[in-house]
Amino acid sequence: MGEIKNRISKDYRNVITLMSGTTISQVIPIIATVFIARLYTSHQFGEIELFLKISTFLVVLSTLRYELAIPLPKLDKHAFHIFNFSFRWNLILMLIGQTLLFLAYFFVNPYLGKYQFSYFYLLLPVYVFLMAFNSQAENWLLRKEKFRLLTYSKVSNAFANNVFKIGIGLISIGSVGLILGNIIGYLIGGLVFLPETIKAFSSHTSEKGKAARWVSAKAFRDFPFVNAPHAVADALKEIFVVVLFIKFFNKETVGYYYFALKIIRIPISLIGIAFAQVFYNNAADLISKKKSIRKYVMKNARDLFLISIVPVLVLMFFGEELFSFAFGSNWAFAGKLAAINAPVLLVLFVSSPLSRIPMLLNQQRWFFVISMFNNVSILTTIFIGSRWFHMSFEDLWIALTVLQFVVLSSVIVWYYAIVSKYEANLQMEAKD
Repeated sequence: MGEIKNRISKDYRNVITLMSGTTISQVIPIIATVFIARLYTSHQFGEIELFLKISTFLVVLSTLRYELAIPLPKLDKHAFHIFNFSFRWNLILMLIGQTLLFLAYFFVNPYLGKYQFSYFYLLLPVYVFLMAFNSQAENWLLRKEKFRLLTYSKVSNAFANNVFKIGIGLISIGSVGLILGNIIGYLIGGLVFLPETIKAFSSHTSEKGKAARWVSAKAFRDFPFVNAPHAVADALKEIFVVVLFIKFFNKETVGYYYFALKIIRIPISLIGIAFAQVFYNNAADLISKKKSIRKYVMKNARDLFLISIVPVLVLMFFGEELFSFAFGSNWAFAGKLAAINAPVLLVLFVSSPLSRIPMLLNQQRWFFVISMFNNVSILTTIFIGSRWFHMSFEDLWIALTVLQFVVLSSVIVWYYAIVSKYEANLQMEAKD
């Protein structure tokens, strides 16, 4: 009991450290978005949305989700083998992808007619590499409890990203400015991680053998073979959602959709992810020591619910007015979408740390099945609602919100069930 209390106290210190940086790194884009929303159109936001969804899909392939395994081994040398393996894989794929994409753009793209891809897709491999590296280094520093460095990286990323977007927006070069801002942000954020990354590689010089990397990679094979397919399926779902929205509606509508989600998910990035990072690291430690996690899980969920309920209600009733005031009347429809989706935001916020539980308790296969059901349900709803019932985007969004609220609430109940099963197994082992 005392260990749980001490850990919760330590967690709050770590969460506050992460949140201090996360708060600044989210306040910066909130302020910047007031200007960015006036420099770029909803059509331009919609134009890059497919690029961003494809990059999320490719990041999974570039890491094989091994970055999530870095905090788990008991020994640093085993964790480093995973970090090393994941980084090398990421670098190799970037070099191959960049070469193939250049060849495709100059020798294949001219013959594709109306299906030609834009020049800014040439930035895709570098963008994916930087995203993946930031995630890999982040998890290594999370393991080493370098929370201040994580904070500096988040702030540097946010500042560089948004200042560059505003600067590019002022000279009006189009939607590519939004992508370049993201790349510059990840580049600067990654440079903050670089000294610790070099230190990790130099201090583990004798442990870089190919055999050691393969042994550690094999020990956590559930990440590429179970968790990665899960993440790939989620990323593909996001790509198909954008493609269907463009097909049945237009890029402007996709821009409103993207902007609404970007704004309402800031609280998840601000607080939920900070809780989730600390929760994952410390719950993994408790489980490795065969300790109870039920009270720890429940306290995280309760605290996040209490933190989120008032802002969610404000968004639900005043979303359209808030968006119009902050970003201009052109974004009122995005505010309406955000208000409709507020209940889902509440569930996502509460479940942000809990979503790590299936990985911690080896329930990734069932999590994958649940995720596939959710993805198929979303895509089916969009297709049937748009193609057969000719629903307006607003009506379709309401249907999707109801679906997501029911599914995600059910998933939280499932998280509690697998924690209860873990607790029961602990009690049986204690009796034996």
